[in-house]
Amino acid sequence: MGDFKKDLERGAYYEIKALDILKQHKFKKLKKIEGYFKEYDIKAMYKNKRVYIECKYNRYTSYTNKFFIECFKSDFTLAGITATESDYYILFSYFDYWIIKTDDLKKALEEQLRLLHINKKATQDELIEYIKSNGIYTKYTIGVLVDIDIINKYILFKGEHKKRL
Repeated sequence: MGDFKKDLERGAYYEIKALDILKQHKFKKLKKIEGYFKEYDIKAMYKNKRVYIECKYNRYTSYTNKFFIECFKSDFTLAGITATESDYYILFSYFDYWIIKTDDLKKALEEQLRLLHINKKATQDELIEYIKSNGIYTKYTIGVLVDIDIINKYILFKGEHKKRL
């Protein structure tokens, strides 16, 4: 089985898990989008407004205290946070979850980049060039590891989805 197919199966598992968690936080009329759809994974109503939610899992976050935020495909086309149409992200590590507005996750990403980049007044284009030059490359994507401490500044909700032993 290819990596992409495994990633899709894992994603589907966490999208189902996300539905239960989102219900607990007053998201209503939840509908999971079937198959691969890069713009978002779940439609819902939240505070009487239609919203879209992206669901992401990173198994290493529990060890590194960082979350991989996808920014581009390996050919530098838009993907992940640069391609999403979501209003919210739900991020999963092995044990924990975080619910964050997409705009706030972008702020956390920018804050992380500014910490990594010496020029604190870098333009958006310079930050994109920085990601292209210094991002974390996987087989299919390019992204940035963002410290959970930075993400925690912006989160709406967090909790455990799996008990620690």
